[in-house]
Amino acid sequence: MRHTILLIFGLTFFIMNLTNAQDLSAHQWKDRLLLIKVNEPNNAIYKEQIKELEKNLLGLAERKIIVYHIKKDEFIKGLSNKKSWNTIKMKNKKDFLKVSNPEFEIFLIGLDGQVKLKQTELLKSKELFSKIDLMPMRMQEMNKSN
Repeated sequence: MRHTILLIFGLTFFIMNLTNAQDLSAHQWKDRLLLIKVNEPNNAIYKEQIKELEKNLLGLAERKIIVYHIKKDEFIKGLSNKKSWNTIKMKNKKDFLKVSNPEFEIFLIGLDGQVKLKQTELLKSKELFSKIDLMPMRMQEMNKSN
């Protein structure tokens, strides 16, 4: 429980303090975020995760998912092949980075800004979409489109 509270606090702090060209808190109530944290971009799971997501771009768009890649104190937004990392400017970025330090970690942040999923293994698109499609706000979105 304590670890979960620290994780949520750390992610909230991170999201609210990312200031270089993108404020993640601006996504609240508009987009779901998929944060992929990796120590090294050559990580095999990370590469496989990107391939998995790129195969399902339509599903990501339908569910309003924005992907952020996070590496130490840098980030990339989106899945484009342009891999120019932007610097994260934060008052105390170590608070976020201290929460955990696996080689690969992925977080799903819901429209409400809360962590909906966290794991250190490859996240299959089917699993991601199923998780989102069971959320009340996603169900409302699907009902409105029908």
